[in-house]
Amino acid sequence: MLPVAQLYLGDVPHLRVPKQADMMQVLWCPFDHPEQQIPKTALFWRPSTRITDVLASAPQPAAVQHEGYVPQPCLIHPAQVTEYPAPLGECGSNGVSGLTCRALCLVRRVP
Repeated sequence: MLPVAQLYLGDVPHLRVPKQADMMQVLWCPFDHPEQQIPKTALFWRPSTRITDVLASAPQPAAVQHEGYVPQPCLIHPAQVTEYPAPLGECGSNGVSGLTCRALCLVRRVP
């Protein structure tokens, strides 16, 4: 599993976290998996005080299926957004639903 993202509650104030946690870590496997043909992901909620050995950089994997599956170091700037329901007729009937549908609808509206 490779580290993809680490978010702290202090940096994302509206992030909903389980009790006792103030950090979310996202990891993924750098190989496609038969059931979805994408990397499997894992999400971990932790108290940041339990992280005692901080690495200077992420470990490099011994092997990956696609070079694009190895995340590159970067910074993100979280922003609060309001989600609206998808317009009727655009989602559900074509097999796309949920967050995927909303993301597609937003992409189509960008000028």
